[in-house]
Amino acid sequence: MKIEFERTGGFMGLRIFAEIDTADLPPEEAEAIDKLLAEANFFALPEELTASTPGMDYFHYRLTVIPEDGKAHTVRFTDSAAPLEMLPLVRRLTRLARGQ
Repeated sequence: MKIEFERTGGFMGLRIFAEIDTADLPPEEAEAIDKLLAEANFFALPEELTASTPGMDYFHYRLTVIPEDGKAHTVRFTDSAAPLEMLPLVRRLTRLARGQ
């Protein structure tokens, strides 16, 4: 599975981006990402998640996941719009992106 993860915005306006192929990760890391995607019900999420309250200095995310069947799914969201179930996935991908 391939993942494109981008975070922009925030107070400093910094951008982080990563292209992750789970085949290149240790098996336990790839399994953890699979589990987090399932827990977030990622493939059922709409392409755009919007917050009920506007705000400034939020991080903006674009997450594209391309499973083995090639059917990519992209979700765009901010910190305040992300479902709670998605936050562990965002934290893990942010950590991976910073390590690249």
